[in-house]
Amino acid sequence: MEGCPSEASIKADIDNAVADTGTVLAQILSLAPNARRSRVSS
Repeated sequence: MEGCPSEASIKADIDNAVADTGTVLAQILSLAPNARRSRVSS
């Protein structure tokens, strides 16, 4: 179907989002060492 992203493209986007989230969490932790990490389940 034209206009739909490929499965590989979607997977790459998810992988990038996961990496970016890890980067943001590391930055928060370095700036706020007393910050707590908690998991949110859906």
